[in-house]
Amino acid sequence: MEESFLSKLPLEDQIDSLLGSISNRLRSNSISRFILQFESILPQIPSKEVPTPLGTIKTPEIHLPTIMPPQIDYRRKLAIKAAVGADISGLLNMVPGIGTYLNPLADALFDTYYAKIVETMDPAEYKRFLEDDKVSPSTTLAALKTFSSL
Repeated sequence: MEESFLSKLPLEDQIDSLLGSISNRLRSNSISRFILQFESILPQIPSKEVPTPLGTIKTPEIHLPTIMPPQIDYRRKLAIKAAVGADISGLLNMVPGIGTYLNPLADALFDTYYAKIVETMDPAEYKRFLEDDKVSPSTTLAALKTFSSL
C-alpha cells in the first residue's frame, strides 16, 4: 500500500488510546464477564425467507449482540480510528457561537478521515460500509457493523 502524504492523522494517538481504554474496560468489567457466561445459552432466532406476493423477504437473524469488542487486525483498526475521527470532526460544527466559522476545518478533517476509511477498506467492505453508513447515526457505528457482519 502506498504511503499517503499524511502518515499520521490528526488526533490519531488520542483516538487510539480512547479505543484501547474502552476495550480494556469492557474486558475487565464484572458485568461483561457475567453476560459472557450466559451468551451461549441465550435464545437466537435464525434467519428465515418468507414468500410474499411481491417476492421473497429474508428476515435478519435475531440475537443479542456480543458485549466484547471483536479482535481486529491492524488494517481494520485504522479504518475504525478514521471513522471515530470523522465523527469527531462533525462535532466542530456544534460548537456554540463559532461552529459556523469552524465548518471549513470540520469539512477538511472529515474528508481526510473519510479518505483514510476508503483507503483501508477492501471493495467488499467498503460496499457494505456504504450500506451501513446510510442508516447508521455515526460513521463509527457503521464501520463497526461492517466489520462485525463480514
